[in-house]
Amino acid sequence: MAINCGFEDKGQITWFSRLSHNEKRELFFWILWDKIKPSYFFDGLDDSEQDIKNIDHISFHKDGTIHIRFYNQTDKADKIVHTKLVNTILGMEQDKYGPLLTISVYNSSLFKKFIGKDNPVVFDKFQHTQLKWDIEGTEKFSLVFFLVGGHINHRMMLEKNFPGMFNVGASPYLMNFFGDDSKLEMENGEVKKVNNLGLLVAFTTKTIPRPLKEAITGTRKFDRIEIPLGINITPSDEKIRRMT
Repeated sequence: MAINCGFEDKGQITWFSRLSHNEKRELFFWILWDKIKPSYFFDGLDDSEQDIKNIDHISFHKDGTIHIRFYNQTDKADKIVHTKLVNTILGMEQDKYGPLLTISVYNSSLFKKFIGKDNPVVFDKFQHTQLKWDIEGTEKFSLVFFLVGGHINHRMMLEKNFPGMFNVGASPYLMNFFGDDSKLEMENGEVKKVNNLGLLVAFTTKTIPRPLKEAITGTRKFDRIEIPLGINITPSDEKIRRMT
């Protein structure tokens, strides 16, 4: 399955991200870059830095490993290994959940001028779902992608663990995301129980902290270009609750 995410403002739809999985249950996340692309990467985990030409995608593998695939200045593909998922995709219990990433849009008007596409990305071999949020009058918002065990009530999970943070009614949940019908318990033609992971895309008008306009990393001092987008990979519950 592949999911395209977009927002609608003043009648214009901007498709800005895509998430899909393969038969191994590995997940792949893309930002739909347009006029601007990232040219610098700073890893706050180990204070490492490097020049890049573009981030292609972020991948979540079945053993928990996370890769950030990018292209360097000579167009050679390379990868950055990120911290591992606490609960691996194959090993996550059905009464657990795990945040995959947060994507924050800081300025939707600026964002749609430089990032995103007019049409979703569609491939013939994938089942597609298009998720779209009406943000009329909203300049900033975030999506937090969760993998959620089938035994969890996702609405209660959001309300209990992140009180007041998310618009629960605007947070779609895709049950049995990996599409294994053998994991469904049926009764009278209806799903009684799901023993498989679902995908929750939680919507909030809060955002992750923006980077400082001036940064010193290692021996380098530079002014950051104001890109209206922020990404946080595998945020903890506490980091999510600190969004403002």
